[in-house]
Amino acid sequence: MTDEPSAGAVAAVAPRQPEGESRGAWRKYWIALAQPWRTEPEIDDERRQLLAERQAITPNIGQDVYPFKGVALARADVEWLLAAHDGGRGPVDWRDAAQRERVGLDLRGADLRGANLRALPLARLIGGLAGATEKQREVAGVRLEGADLRYAQPFARRRSCRARSSPRPSYGARICAGRTWRARICAMRAWRRPSSTAHGWKTPI
Repeated sequence: MTDEPSAGAVAAVAPRQPEGESRGAWRKYWIALAQPWRTEPEIDDERRQLLAERQAITPNIGQDVYPFKGVALARADVEWLLAAHDGGRGPVDWRDAAQRERVGLDLRGADLRGANLRALPLARLIGGLAGATEKQREVAGVRLEGADLRYAQPFARRRSCRARSSPRPSYGARICAGRTWRARICAMRAWRRPSSTAHGWKTPI
């Protein structure tokens, strides 16, 4: 007689990664992996290696060194970085009070102009510097002109949230979303003060 395996002995079967570029198939895949905020196909091995190498760079404010300084990032890149953040722990979940002191992604100096960042968990993102010189702020500022930030933490949960183009350089996260709920972050002024200048600017949620 064959013994029946106990429920605890049955190994969970990981979902099979989709083939091709079908957005619907990839959305189902990410939901199965408890990453419902992901919508894009997985980036290839070469791109993952490049991002991992950049992510390992130690920031140096005095020398204007930042992991993604000058690097153009697409939504798929940001999704992978969020999933791999903090040793694979993933993005900061602001709904969990125990996570609110975690440090988010360091995207200082990154080029996210025109990127679709809609509904991404960007809590505690480091996007610039506080208490620095104008030159340092300009170098460290993440470029977000034209980026779609609708429903992304911490920028908006309703209406439209799209960073506007500006003739001046972006200082930190230069986002002018006008009437959007809690979405006006402009020239390093946020609706809550930066939590620490040691790590640069962090979004509160």
